[in-house]
Amino acid sequence: TAPSSAGSQAQEEVQKLKETREHSNMLSKEAMRLAAATAAEARLVATKLTENRDVAVDAGSSGVGEMASARLSLDELVDAEALDAAVQAPLAAMEAELDAHKNAREALDSERRVLLREQEVLTRALQIAQRNFDEVEANLWEATQERDSLRRRYDAARARLTTGTSTTPQLDAEGVQSAHVEPVPATSLNNASTPSYIS
Repeated sequence: TAPSSAGSQAQEEVQKLKETREHSNMLSKEAMRLAAATAAEARLVATKLTENRDVAVDAGSSGVGEMASARLSLDELVDAEALDAAVQAPLAAMEAELDAHKNAREALDSERRVLLREQEVLTRALQIAQRNFDEVEANLWEATQERDSLRRRYDAARARLTTGTSTTPQLDAEGVQSAHVEPVPATSLNNASTPSYIS
């Protein structure tokens, strides 16, 4: 369960990182759009100022015209400064938020690397445990085969005792010495018990 829990936590952290990255990209696009709009407004204001300056130069002989033109240029300049101030405030806020998201993303990246290292360690430990389990299972299988062989030998020997036969030893299919007919006392059969090594 430990590798599974670590894997789930790592997936959650990666998902958080993806969401943070998407939000950061969205903020970056919005900042770029706002900056482009600001640049367009600035160009428009500059064009108007240039036009007003040209008008003022053309109307140089008219004091009233020059004053009106200068006043218009000043009004445009004030409007441009106000526009710039209005744009700079949200831009600064966006930059601060982008920095915060960048720091959060770096922290998530660091934590994700730690989780990946822990996952690698757990994976190696799981592989070692699996190899040990396979080895124990193989040993258990061999022990079971040996036990079954001993049980068959014991059952064969007990069967021969039960029939009450015993003479010259011979080898059976299991390689156990078998015997032929020689009476065995009944008391020997009654006292026969299962060896302790056979379950």
